[in-house]
Amino acid sequence: MILRGGLKTKGALIAALLVGLNLLGLALTSAGAAEPKIEVNVNRTRVNEGDTILMEVTLEGLQGNAKPQIPPSQGFSYYETGSSSNVSWVNGKVSSSKVYTYQLVTRKAGKYIIGPISASSRGRSVRAAPVEIEVLPTVATQSGGSTSGQEQVGADQELNQVPAASRDTGLFARLEVDNLNPYQDEQIVLRFKMYQRHDVQLSEIGEYEAPSTQGFWREDLGSQSDYRVRIEGELYHVREIAYALFPIRAGEIEIGAASVICLVPGSRNGRRSIIDFSLFNRQQVPLRSNSVIVKVKPLPETERTSAFTGSVGLYTIEAAFDQTQATQGEPLTLNVTIKGTGHIQTIGAPAWPEWTDMRVFDSGEVSSDSRQNDLVVGSKTFTQVLIPNRVGTINIAPMEYQFFNPSAGQYQTVSSAPLAIEVLPAKATPSGFGNEEILPLGEDILYIRSDLISRLERSGDRRLTLSWLIHLIPFGLLGAGLWLRGRRRNMERNPALARRSRAFRLAKSALIGIDPAAGGVKVAGEIAIVTESYLTAWLDQGVRGMRRQSLEEALLDADLPGPLVTEVMNLLLWADEVRFGAGDGGDVSSKPDSALELISRLEEGFRNTKLKAGL
Repeated sequence: MILRGGLKTKGALIAALLVGLNLLGLALTSAGAAEPKIEVNVNRTRVNEGDTILMEVTLEGLQGNAKPQIPPSQGFSYYETGSSSNVSWVNGKVSSSKVYTYQLVTRKAGKYIIGPISASSRGRSVRAAPVEIEVLPTVATQSGGSTSGQEQVGADQELNQVPAASRDTGLFARLEVDNLNPYQDEQIVLRFKMYQRHDVQLSEIGEYEAPSTQGFWREDLGSQSDYRVRIEGELYHVREIAYALFPIRAGEIEIGAASVICLVPGSRNGRRSIIDFSLFNRQQVPLRSNSVIVKVKPLPETERTSAFTGSVGLYTIEAAFDQTQATQGEPLTLNVTIKGTGHIQTIGAPAWPEWTDMRVFDSGEVSSDSRQNDLVVGSKTFTQVLIPNRVGTINIAPMEYQFFNPSAGQYQTVSSAPLAIEVLPAKATPSGFGNEEILPLGEDILYIRSDLISRLERSGDRRLTLSWLIHLIPFGLLGAGLWLRGRRRNMERNPALARRSRAFRLAKSALIGIDPAAGGVKVAGEIAIVTESYLTAWLDQGVRGMRRQSLEEALLDADLPGPLVTEVMNLLLWADEVRFGAGDGGDVSSKPDSALELISRLEEGFRNTKLKAGL
């Protein structure tokens, strides 16, 4: 009974201790976290029927898996297109935010209310003010169709005659590219156009198959646009879908034909019926567009510096601290934003200055993009957490960023303004802190018996050996603790070493978790992300967005075997073509296992090269 009661008492004490620690953690989290907040932004509040609205919902100060709750609306269909997170620590307070992006497709004309949108987590909830949207009705055209924007009537700049095979049906499709000889990774615009003569009736537009764009990174440029043109004196209703394409390699790349099925009213006695509402008396008219050959120019090798990470377009760079003053030993945040026109996803990190008098930790990156006049525009922000080591003014040299401007046909370098931060001394220790009474060393160890040796028997009893082993346990634990402490400090002083030590474990866990049944595009995307993250840890530079040629050179510079580097580049090339082209990747069931086997050999190769280098 005494033993059982003792166990219950110990269990109760342990449970009480755990509850106390949890309450303390919650208290510290609550003290450091910001008040919850939700913000809703839309790119426009007045649209035409059938247009698309972009909406961003920002959550701040909510812990856990908080997610916006959007009430249903009869006027819209909405789809989540992505999310991004940001966590910062400023003046001892933790600030976290997450941005959810949605695409709203209008259904019918009218005035509608979005929201109120709410979110909740761990007993904390927030609600945003509702947003009013006005959807304008479509405008009828002479061809019996409709437009969701302003009508355009005039001569077609790209087409001045109707294809001979389409003169009878009055229906045809066409692909057009605004630049047939771009540079690698330069944006071009691909347009699919379906033409319908004004006297041709359509019952329905059936299945549409987008053009094959293998060899390009493809981005949609928005919803369908409708307008009218005059060709050979006849008025045509044009339905247009536009894509932004970024070629991922040099050479000739073919854009495959697009196709669409049109359903037209059936005919009676050899004549087409003007009015025929029968669902069973319709004819299919398959339309197939032309294909297009694009000749992609490689980027020039001259004038390229180490600051070039592969970006093609037109960019500017800005840098700013999150505060005007800092305190010695306390973190502050440096945000460097690169924005402009081009392939936003491939923007690489700027050329960082030589950091002196401070410790630096990479805090990640956040990108956003939008569409303006058929161009992809946006920005990518790189965040660095800096901890000053001394008091006084610390000057930060300008950050440089080099990109290739395809309009000028040359490399250009932009620089941020130089920065300076005033570092104040660390706060003094509060009065009374650390004044506790210190016991003399002799009193502190009186419990150790000094006559222990006299009580040991000098015979061959095994208990003597066991006793010595028991006494060695504390020294073993102390040694292990010192080793772990040294390793932890080494990791803190060298973040790159910490990332390398856990890179393979994280990659293996992620690859094992890939579901091959999810489809080729998703599998290829996840394999590419895992591989790029793993290489980033070992190369100590951002691999995502790096030109493939630059990545290959970096791997060879790391003294990895040439065949192994070739396998890595082939894997990433396969993933790019599946993700950004029209291919489905075929049978991908064995791809995660193959990627894991390749990363295992990469791990061995990286470690061997580091051992040879004495790192």
